[in-house]
Amino acid sequence: MYSRNLFQTTYLNLKKNPLQVIVFLSAIILLLIIFFTHKHYPTHDEIITFDRYLRWHTFLRRDAPNNHLLISLIGTISNSIFSFNFYLLRFFSFISLIGILLIYAKLYKNYYIFLFFFISIISSELIINYSYLFRGYYLSSFITVIIFYYLYKYYFKKNNNKYISISFFLLFLLCIHALYTLYIVIPIIGSLLIFSLKEKKFKLFAQKFLIFFLLPTTGVYFLIIIITGFSNEFSGNLNIKYLLNNLTTVVTKSFKPGIIAIFFDENVQVLNPGLNPSVKINDPEAVSFLSPLSSRLITLKSLYGLINSEPIIFFILFFSFLLAVVRSLLGKFNVYDSIVIIFFVFYFFLNVNPFVRVFISFIYFFIFYIVFNLETIIKYSFLSIIFRNNFLSFLFCTLSLIITIPYININNNFLSELKNKIKLIDNFKNDCDRANKILDQDHIWILINFYPNRCYYKYDYLKKINIISNTKLDVEFKKKEISSIFFKNK
Repeated sequence: MYSRNLFQTTYLNLKKNPLQVIVFLSAIILLLIIFFTHKHYPTHDEIITFDRYLRWHTFLRRDAPNNHLLISLIGTISNSIFSFNFYLLRFFSFISLIGILLIYAKLYKNYYIFLFFFISIISSELIINYSYLFRGYYLSSFITVIIFYYLYKYYFKKNNNKYISISFFLLFLLCIHALYTLYIVIPIIGSLLIFSLKEKKFKLFAQKFLIFFLLPTTGVYFLIIIITGFSNEFSGNLNIKYLLNNLTTVVTKSFKPGIIAIFFDENVQVLNPGLNPSVKINDPEAVSFLSPLSSRLITLKSLYGLINSEPIIFFILFFSFLLAVVRSLLGKFNVYDSIVIIFFVFYFFLNVNPFVRVFISFIYFFIFYIVFNLETIIKYSFLSIIFRNNFLSFLFCTLSLIITIPYININNNFLSELKNKIKLIDNFKNDCDRANKILDQDHIWILINFYPNRCYYKYDYLKKINIISNTKLDVEFKKKEISSIFFKNK
């Protein structure tokens, strides 16, 4: 009976919104192409994550911007249940893309606009390829899309206060996930504040902000700071027993180093000329230390530079800004317009030139904003006659998606940076003693973390090298601490 009711409900939903069929087809196409037609190789950042952050006592650690907390937590849970599985870890990132597609189908209806949406994704090398990397950018984007959905529910459908609570909780998750999420967190909070004042609901805003965002964010960051400082200051005693037995000492001695490691790491400061005057003007990943106006002009120039490196991302941001400005001039200002405008103001005054991949963490919010406006324009104009949904439109869009398959560009060289190293390691992964004699330290480090159950290893603090072996030569030798509650390491 339950199965029959589920089938009937699914059938009625598909009949009500056939776009869900196209979305489902798109997800299947991407899944097959990404995971069944290509051999995957890890990136350097993924190896760092495998090495440092996928254990219960380390997933909160953030001694470098590399740790994206929520994806590390997912990886830690996965390793605890299934043991280390590279493809499974990457699939967890891909689930975020599936989630984005599902929310799209729930919000929007037009087949032709979805075709535009899908082509935008697969046309960007960065957008499509980061969908399957074990990094936190796609998870961030997925969460921003969920926020977009609940803001839509609150401001355009049912004015239910629980949607604001959910939005603030999701903003809390974004904020603890990684610092780069502030690019979208600050504009959303700022816009919620503006509209709470406009609607005379500041008391509601303050209450929800305090309970669902400020207090939990402060609490988790306190833990992150202590764990990070503990990792750096007590490197010889990284265990729960030592932490609990010396809690007062650990907290007092770890707090300041933890703050420095998280908020003033050189990898963060190199992006901000105001924090790091030594940045060189020819550094391709940074803004030079110039006058405030000059450096901000360079910041805008770097945004404009996306035309060459990632034109799809540039035009998504550009058209979002253009739409927000036009709508503001026409007096049709809503919460989404406010978020977009505050984003660009914040981006300009923050005066930081981020890595291009950071844009992935919120790009879908802007895509949804564009689609939201396009659907509105089509619905209330003569274009509804041209782009109306019918069987022929459904068939055309479905066939168009199938035609795009050969143009989906997966596993480019810049995302296979360790391909040659992995191929060399594969020759020695079953003979650790031989690998220890032939491979250099970089290859040995990759082997330990990409094949964690193959070799025993220990770190020689005097020589500052990893030593690997087929057998446990002494008590210091161990295998990587990744084990499943169901599948014991052999």
